Amino acid sequence: IEKLVEHAQEQEVKEALLKTAASDPFWGVRLEAIKALAKNNTNDVRAALLKIARADAKAQVRREAIVALGKFPCDETREVLRAVVREDRSYYAVADALRALVKVDRNDCEADLLSAFDRPSHHDVIYQAACDGLIDLKSQAGAAKLAAKLGDKLSPQQRVSTVSALAKLN
Repeated sequence: IEKLVEHAQEQEVKEALLKTAASDPFWGVRLEAIKALAKNNTNDVRAALLKIARADAKAQVRREAIVALGKFPCDETREVLRAVVREDRSYYAVADALRALVKVDRNDCEADLLSAFDRPSHHDVIYQAACDGLIDLKSQAGAAKLAAKLGDKLSPQQRVSTVSALAKLN
């Protein structure tokens, strides 16, 4: 698949990659096909990525599709990324969806980031992604919420993320 990346724009290659990304029995092959397809910004690639981001059985594959969706700013992408944030069982997929949402919906994602603070996750990856997003947005409302969180009971990782984000936002 790595050799096909340079030909990913060619229709036959793209179609083969789309099929592989959607249905190869080995998740690692699906993942590599998505990486190759990510160089493409066509509607058929976006549609395939949206489906994979919501439905692939393997979190790593969903995550790769979610990251690739960060370059498709349209309503359907925003809708799927928000659904991933609400519903995905992988903390890391949720964190990637928050980061992608910042790229495709800068003007309206702040509420999503702020609400993510209350969601527990392994190694606080969702909390960290929310902090990263607020930094990227240069959010003063986010800075105020983070400052208020310093009075709450936070895990050591959350405290580090909070202080670091506040330093970058102020």
